[in-house]
Amino acid sequence: MRALFAAVAFSAAATLIWRVQVGLSPAIDGCTLDGDGIRVRASSHLDSKGRLHEGRAATCSDERARSTVAAAKSALSVMPSGLRPEAIALHVMSRATDVVGVEFHAPSGALLVEGVERRTLDGSVWLHEIAHVRLKGQRPSGIIGRRLVVAVEEAVADYFAAVIGGTPRLGRDEQGQPLRDLSAPPPSSAAAWARYLMPGLVADPHELGWRLAGELWSLAPADRSLLEDLVAMLSSRRPFSDEDGAAVVAKELLQRCPPRSRERLRAALRRWTWDGLVP
Repeated sequence: MRALFAAVAFSAAATLIWRVQVGLSPAIDGCTLDGDGIRVRASSHLDSKGRLHEGRAATCSDERARSTVAAAKSALSVMPSGLRPEAIALHVMSRATDVVGVEFHAPSGALLVEGVERRTLDGSVWLHEIAHVRLKGQRPSGIIGRRLVVAVEEAVADYFAAVIGGTPRLGRDEQGQPLRDLSAPPPSSAAAWARYLMPGLVADPHELGWRLAGELWSLAPADRSLLEDLVAMLSSRRPFSDEDGAAVVAKELLQRCPPRSRERLRAALRRWTWDGLVP
């Protein structure tokens, strides 16, 4: 009997040690996955208006949640402390698909994960989406200015993933080809800008963001100081002015950028946009 009690005690102690080593919180009926600045919820969902409804606390028995936390921690481990978000909310969504996806939910500031993991999601995708969490700050209230800044944010998230990951090739498709290559961005055009900034039209910032990320990479490939200043610019809590318009907001972005990187950002914005927009 004494041997049995000793075995049970050893097993309980070993379980507790394992939980501490992997950064999990002990609980009476298992363990939660919260820890190291990561808050994890399972079976969350979005309603028809895009509002996030939080699910239950994820536990160690949630296989999808465990693999999600491992992937997030892997990406966080390569980020310098100054570029790492203080906290991340991860929501493993209730809708399961065959495609693994993670995306930033701007209204809540959380990362949403969907799909059953059949293959490893490229680490650069995690770097890009976690960058959005770090970049969360004040945004213009006007629709034109907000759309311009959202496209800039997509560019900085791409540049973030490229600098930290050490490659301009981000993501990969089923054939293993990059989803976006900052060394070969698509050309921008007046028509693309008109479609993107037109009120009432659905606006996708990713392609225009890719183009600006390409300009940043061309001017300063893998430049940590430029990245730090772009992060400081977009994560600022200082409100934008009430005046809307692309030229007004472009000027404000330059003012928010630290002086050491301002001229490089100005050059990239001029090459990215149209003549006369950037002062």
